[in-house]
Amino acid sequence: MAPRRVRIHVTAFGAFPGCADNPTAQVAARLEAQGGLASVEVLEVDARACQRRVEEAVRAAVCSEPDAAHLWVHLGVATDMRDKAIVLETTAANEATFRRPDISGWQPTDARVDAAFGGHHALRTALELERVARAMCAAGLPVVTGADAGRYVCNFTYYASLMACRRCVDNESYALFIHIPPEDVLSVDESATRVRAALALCAAEVEGLVSACGRFAPLHGPGSPSALVVNVARNPHGLHSAP
Repeated sequence: MAPRRVRIHVTAFGAFPGCADNPTAQVAARLEAQGGLASVEVLEVDARACQRRVEEAVRAAVCSEPDAAHLWVHLGVATDMRDKAIVLETTAANEATFRRPDISGWQPTDARVDAAFGGHHALRTALELERVARAMCAAGLPVVTGADAGRYVCNFTYYASLMACRRCVDNESYALFIHIPPEDVLSVDESATRVRAALALCAAEVEGLVSACGRFAPLHGPGSPSALVVNVARNPHGLHSAP
């Protein structure tokens, strides 16, 4: 049986207060120019609009290509990062406590991303990001894994994407969030090179997960969802000062 095709979708963010020229949009443009991606989209830094858009996009991709596996990769800039390593975020919390409003003026405190799911918990991607990080570091591409995407729009979007993938019970859909440093720390070209490598390795992870379960055995059944529910401590301040 032929392996399922992995379709890679990339999102980036536009400008927000303190970041007039978001480097993630430039990275996404470079990736799109190199080809091989199913979709590329730049999202406004509006948390609720991002949630709606991500949920719609995940459903639409599954409907248009139900026989493919889908990998959603969201890019955000962490303006307080001084390290040149990009961060593969493993986890998104069901919490929104914004230190600044998003561009719509919304500034929630201790709100839920998904009120229906409730509680102080997090979703963790099923992708083996530690293995991806080791492979990239061995190739001379500095990268680390992170377990806290903050509590701003980055985390909000990542959680929405993980939950949307988790709800695709008849399709293999996975999500990942990557934080990149600001452009004065790591150039857009260098960030794009590292993100491109991460995309290839994560696509291979998806292929391995799908092959392990079989063509007609979705991972979203008991014990093997695309996003795992984990406990998380409250973090009202968040880790990153970026979307």
